[in-house]
Amino acid sequence: MLNGRVTGLADGVYTNRPVSGAEVEIYEVDPATGERRTNAPAHRKTTGEDGVWGPFIGRSDAFYEFVLAMAAQPITHTYRSPFLRSSDLVHLRPAVFGKGDEGAAAVVAMSRPRGYFGVGRDKFSLDGKLPPGIPEGVPSVSVARLAVDAAPRPILATFNNETIPIRPWPVKDNHLAIAEFLKLSELPAGEIARIDAEHLISTPLAPADLLFVFGQRRGVPELIAAAVDLWRRGLYPHAVVSGGATQGDPRTECSVITAGMVAGGVPAGRIIEEHRATNTGENVIFSLPLIDAALGRANVRRVICLGKVCTARRYPMTLQRHWPEVEKMLVTVNPYGVPVERWHTDPLFRARVLAEDAKIAPYRARGFIADWP
Repeated sequence: MLNGRVTGLADGVYTNRPVSGAEVEIYEVDPATGERRTNAPAHRKTTGEDGVWGPFIGRSDAFYEFVLAMAAQPITHTYRSPFLRSSDLVHLRPAVFGKGDEGAAAVVAMSRPRGYFGVGRDKFSLDGKLPPGIPEGVPSVSVARLAVDAAPRPILATFNNETIPIRPWPVKDNHLAIAEFLKLSELPAGEIARIDAEHLISTPLAPADLLFVFGQRRGVPELIAAAVDLWRRGLYPHAVVSGGATQGDPRTECSVITAGMVAGGVPAGRIIEEHRATNTGENVIFSLPLIDAALGRANVRRVICLGKVCTARRYPMTLQRHWPEVEKMLVTVNPYGVPVERWHTDPLFRARVLAEDAKIAPYRARGFIADWP
């Protein structure tokens, strides 16, 4: 849960005084492009005398855009990377136009509220460029800005290992966009080691009777490549591909993945297709009758589970809950562009892993999954 206050300015200087009557909207955005996932905000509130804009219950693996509109100030679009934990200190304040901004089509900025940008010390860029106005020497600048065209497109703000996508908004309409970098709280080394050992696992492989492909939207090319590779290595004679409607695509996850596997040389007649599932439990529940009808469940003794790396052990744990008799192996794919051993250094990879690991205990308690191995 997130919450905080809206604060403003007095005589051009930021204050900690709460602002009433400010309009706050929150949108979930695409982690690659910054584009809003929905037209309607996930949260909207007009602040009262205390300036409080929340609470807002978000997701720890989601990127959000915070829109702040208040009297006599620019409409500020603040883009942030995922919040890994709840906080009631997510305070909002308006950005301000700088000298010369009035002549720009759009202005984008990047900010470090708790530090400075250091040339040579840090790696940072805005729209692929080193933003102007940051001198060499002792770091002393916490906000960098860049004039850009106002055409809708993703603009990437990068600071060391963190990238935040933002969108340009027209200056003529009194808008500013800013990527705000808050220092990621360090995970204890023991917690990283535990997740490495317990969650981000794979198993030795042996020839199986069935490959179980868990559908997904992210990392589909990697998933297809892995399924084709396992087929060429002779590790399965049959596969089931499970996955329903894909957001923004009329095709099901199953349709997309199956087509890719067939194009890679897996015979269509060896693939069992399941087109309804919308979560991991449904992947298994909806596929089991199809497997039974096509192969006979009693004839399947070994299964290879294939899915994305952040979910990892939850795939075989779900299968264990509904089909404990078979031996299970696990192969995962990594679509994040960061080596698995460095998952905790990338904001999106880290957020997805922590969100998935956090599901294990409650899902086990509710009977959605079972212990494995």
